[in-house]
Amino acid sequence: MNGADADADESGGGRASSADEAGDERGAGAGAPRPGVDDDLDPEGPPRKMLDRAAELTPMLSQYLDLCRDHPDAIVLFQVGDFYEAFCEAAETVARVCEVTLTQREDSTGTYAMAGIPIDNAASYLEALLDADFRVAIADQVEDAEEASGLVDRAVTNVVSPGTVIDDDLLDRAEATYLAALVDPSDNASDRHRDAGRVASAGDDGGATDDPPAALATLDVSTGECRVTSETAERIREELERLAPAEVVVGPDTVFDPARAGFETMVTERDPAIFDLTAADATLSEYVTEPAAVLDTAVERRAIGGLLSYAEYTQGDNGALSYVSRIQRYDPRRSLRLDATAMRSLELFESRHPGSGGTLFDTVDRTVSALGRRRLESWLRRPLVDSTRIERRHDAVAELLARPIARETVREHLSSVYDLERLAARVSRERADARDLRSLSTTLAAVPELKAALDDVDAPALDDLRESLDELRDVRALIERAIVADPSQEITDGGLIREGFDDELDDLRAAEHE
Repeated sequence: MNGADADADESGGGRASSADEAGDERGAGAGAPRPGVDDDLDPEGPPRKMLDRAAELTPMLSQYLDLCRDHPDAIVLFQVGDFYEAFCEAAETVARVCEVTLTQREDSTGTYAMAGIPIDNAASYLEALLDADFRVAIADQVEDAEEASGLVDRAVTNVVSPGTVIDDDLLDRAEATYLAALVDPSDNASDRHRDAGRVASAGDDGGATDDPPAALATLDVSTGECRVTSETAERIREELERLAPAEVVVGPDTVFDPARAGFETMVTERDPAIFDLTAADATLSEYVTEPAAVLDTAVERRAIGGLLSYAEYTQGDNGALSYVSRIQRYDPRRSLRLDATAMRSLELFESRHPGSGGTLFDTVDRTVSALGRRRLESWLRRPLVDSTRIERRHDAVAELLARPIARETVREHLSSVYDLERLAARVSRERADARDLRSLSTTLAAVPELKAALDDVDAPALDDLRESLDELRDVRALIERAIVADPSQEITDGGLIREGFDDELDDLRAAEHE
């Protein structure tokens, strides 16, 4: 068994769990309605059977139990060789939801239900678990099994939930996937007194309001876009409906009913301590030098601090998220007020009569890249209300309409670019492979061509965009020198680094062929 633990097959039943599903296909039941999950099962957290025998467990199962204890709100998928395994109640749920074979593992301490999914084809199974409203903790082998003395070390490297998905196979390339944190004004009396004065200075019409502010923080984990705002509770609920986050982390005592939200979402409750102002400021200080100077509103700092704390937890609790380079505060009053009812009535993104015609988004979408499509979606969710900004955007559109050659040249080059935001985030997370780096180089190669196409524009918005484009020539040159033109998707295949880039590597290759 390649890469498996020494005690992984103590019994004859060791790897029977998913032999029938080891291929690339899900099985005959894929696409059928998901079987219901037994209400009596509790697949998240430590299995009861293992807890009762904790002192007797084999080292590997003891390691699994410890990871389950550390992640009581998730199904732990535990790498054993080429599979992710689950045991006991979690195994029964994985087998039912993912439609894989339920088998068992026997050892000196007893018999345990077991089910597994192949790592190489994990995305479709993870999607099924997410669709069934489960959170999944991925426990990877974090050392080479062949070099380990005894039990292979494992750690949870990623907690997958609807709002923290980073796998391209699970993301919608054209839409942002938001994780949100909501802090209600009833949470903290000191926040009410501290922040009410700021809101009282400007209501919807510039008049005073005594309503204390609530706060909403959002993060697109796949790109690092991080924003926060505070307003009256009513406006914050409207903002939630506008953004429709895939997951909402609620602050202590915050009341949020997903059934009345107007969109599908997972509600997550965490330790209230992460929303404490002192704890939130400590989290924020890893991202900004002076949290209080950047966000002077306590309720906003609590929301963004709690959000980032949870996001760090889902990415392995390894400290600050390097791909979150900027935290932006925004005012929802700078965009047109749209709640879920208005968006449905206007059929912005969802038709009221499926099959009868496209939405407004479908009608106006002429984008040729994932970046452009997400930007268009964002603009439609937040229509401008400031006449100066509206006219500035219209001037840019008018110039491109009047100059078809320049417009088509820009479209041609944009059609060749990859998803730069998500590529950059993968590089920051150290999850980029050689093909990602080549995609980054291809995208950067389009920048000089785009600047040339916009060389003599008159519209201020287009001119500013042109001036802001950074060609990053040093980054592109490094990738071109280092990575072969068509690298393998698997790093284990080798041959990723160009000959002549590294003398030591060249010597090793030469010695191998002698």
